[in-house]
Amino acid sequence: MDRDFVLFIYTNKTSSLIRMASIQSGLTTKINLEVSFRRSKKAFNDLEDHSKENLELFVEENFVNEEDTLLQYVPDDWSPFEPKDIIKSFNNYPEYSGFISEINNRMKSLCRKIDEDVLLNQQLYSLIYLPNPVIIPGGRFKEIYYWDSYWIIKGLLVCGMNTTVKGILENFLYMVKLFGHVPNGGRTYYIGRSQPPLLILMVKDYMDQTQDYDFVKENISILRNEFEYWVNKHLVLVEDDRGEMRKLFRFIDEDSTPRPESYFEDFDLVSSLELLPEKQKDLFRQLRTAAETGWDFSTRWYIDENGTNEGELKDTKADQILPILSMEILEAIDAILWNPSSGIWFDYDFMNKKSRNYFYPSNLTPLFLISDITSKIIDQSKIESALNYILEMDNEEIHPGGLPSSLIPSPQHGHVSYDATDPKSTGHGGEYLVQIGFGWTNGIDRQEVL
Repeated sequence: MDRDFVLFIYTNKTSSLIRMASIQSGLTTKINLEVSFRRSKKAFNDLEDHSKENLELFVEENFVNEEDTLLQYVPDDWSPFEPKDIIKSFNNYPEYSGFISEINNRMKSLCRKIDEDVLLNQQLYSLIYLPNPVIIPGGRFKEIYYWDSYWIIKGLLVCGMNTTVKGILENFLYMVKLFGHVPNGGRTYYIGRSQPPLLILMVKDYMDQTQDYDFVKENISILRNEFEYWVNKHLVLVEDDRGEMRKLFRFIDEDSTPRPESYFEDFDLVSSLELLPEKQKDLFRQLRTAAETGWDFSTRWYIDENGTNEGELKDTKADQILPILSMEILEAIDAILWNPSSGIWFDYDFMNKKSRNYFYPSNLTPLFLISDITSKIIDQSKIESALNYILEMDNEEIHPGGLPSSLIPSPQHGHVSYDATDPKSTGHGGEYLVQIGFGWTNGIDRQEVL
């Protein structure tokens, strides 16, 4: 196989034209697949008519189905039945028992083992080879994703699937050794960006349940490498009210081209605007950065011409907003992001040097990080103030479906899976249809219900 041709297929004119033709089957199943037989660029160069129909035929003839490389796999520690004490607790609520049983089966159906041919011929695949079985989100998402796996792992640990969890962690450590960090997901085109850095917390959850301290000791240097990647690539300095420089982190992807996984959507948005070339590149970069946040897309990352979050997707400035992430870092969060008048932590607008006084559930992130150590920094009065803030926002009359992702009903959010104003309705819009899964929803459901 001509490796240059494979790269040509993935990254150049062929890929661009196929994506621009908005071939849905190609976007979701075929554009990322192994080239099926020895063809040359001539097959594409001889294609005089670049109509959607001809491009669909070209894809059909030159790619094979990826199901052959993502093998269905039943984890050794999966059980078709929940533990008896768990089932017993649902005797009076059979609908919950059925719900948990269905999620349990879903976890099995979402498990995959990557064929070794991907390892032997990695240059032919966009799929990254991983040595252990993986749990994929489901639907069109046929690869692992970084921060989704944090919640998937929580569900697996609840059901005692410790071996599967250890394998997933080893996969992430394998990626850190290869790339210096955990990529956004298990595709080569995700290597340039990451997602919220939760690997250390995943390892902690596993260690707390298994007391497998040897695993931590063996891999502590790799975990340190993941942390150093964030320090080297994402750290910025912000001056607090006392003139002291504080360290905070931001999301950033430095590539200035459309996202391969959403090429048509990004190109369509940017081409619809009258932007100079540098502005076009910056918007592509911002869209990529928003994808690194895991909140793609949200008004949380908008900075419009007035410096507010009441903009549109074109106003995405994700690399200029310092999110509430996680002793020195937490001190900086408290010093820079705490807003005494509102009694809550807010994101920081790095571009305009001001607090972003807008509601998002992420405002409570410092409470998620509370421990015996951090409680010395975040005192009880701030905890109570933050809880009162969220109770005021969680108005059942306005949002009977639960806490909203924001108070701005932007039509340009990514897929709206749930409607906080109507708990009986499903979401709409976004870049893709409702998918089976999601893996992380299944995981957190198991943790919360059980």
